[in-house]
Amino acid sequence: MWVICNCYKRTFRSATKYILFNENLKIARGPRTSLSCRRWYAKTNNTSKRGRTAIFQQLDKSQSLPETDSTLTSLQKAMKSGDDFIYGVTPVYAALTVKTRNPIRCLYLQEKADFSKRKDAALLQQIIQMAEEANIPSKTLNKGDLNNLSGQRPHQGIVLQAAPLQLDYIDQLPSAGLSPNKPAPVWLALDEVMDPQNLGSLLRTACFLGITGVAICNKNSAPLSGTVSKASAGAMELMTIHAVRNMSRFLQNSQRQGWYILGASMEKDTVNIENIHPSIPVVLVLGSEGFGLRTNVQNVCDGFVAIQRRFSSNCNTEVAFSIIDSLNVGVAGGILMEQLRASRDY
Repeated sequence: MWVICNCYKRTFRSATKYILFNENLKIARGPRTSLSCRRWYAKTNNTSKRGRTAIFQQLDKSQSLPETDSTLTSLQKAMKSGDDFIYGVTPVYAALTVKTRNPIRCLYLQEKADFSKRKDAALLQQIIQMAEEANIPSKTLNKGDLNNLSGQRPHQGIVLQAAPLQLDYIDQLPSAGLSPNKPAPVWLALDEVMDPQNLGSLLRTACFLGITGVAICNKNSAPLSGTVSKASAGAMELMTIHAVRNMSRFLQNSQRQGWYILGASMEKDTVNIENIHPSIPVVLVLGSEGFGLRTNVQNVCDGFVAIQRRFSSNCNTEVAFSIIDSLNVGVAGGILMEQLRASRDY
């Protein structure tokens, strides 16, 4: 289609000076079109008056491709499904063993990968067998596609597509009572822990040390994703994760049921964990990275605990004292959970 601007009084001789409409983009180009020409063309064709070098004509909606799932690849459909992608040998094995995710849709394996030469070859073979017995389809993908499913994180050549884990919402902990003959339970409450690596590390430690339960905030917490599952070495798949809508209210309600609320803080007067009687049920509360416990959560706590700094003789103590004032929440939580459990072993 050819158009000659009516503002010019002469005929263009060169083909390059014609205004040629691109049939796909519907863009008219012309090196010497004037502002008045563009305004006239925009007015007569109901298009925008703006633009310095191009005139845009509205696309005919009947000519544009409809945005449907038929235009997506199977991998793109999987990524848009809202499912979780569990990656890594141990998390995938844990998810297939406990079967808390329903449904489990597909097992993806890296093509041309020789799993027989790996140290975990027996576990990988067991995973494949479990998927076959559960009628879970298996597909092979190249490493790049597996990288996309795992968010560019190490996947060890295996990814499992499954429904997200369901949170168990609670408003308070039940009354544990006092039992002088056996140690009371210990719960872990995480107040807005946002980093998935820290959350996974805490879940792994809680599972390993025998913590009774874990409660996280419904909002402003890291989602229970494949990244958290990998960081927990699959422990997230084995545990029931409880969620609370309001952390301070949850702690207050649990406090009325006889629970001792112990917050981790470097800024408050602290208590010695060994002085807390083993028969008293405890909720250990950890705050977010960098900010610690929120003020409304601190106001609920019965006491606070901190980890004493003991700098190595191999470092500059004066500089270390000014810049290393705390521990990563995952590391600090592991130390405090171990101290609590150790004080109740009798």
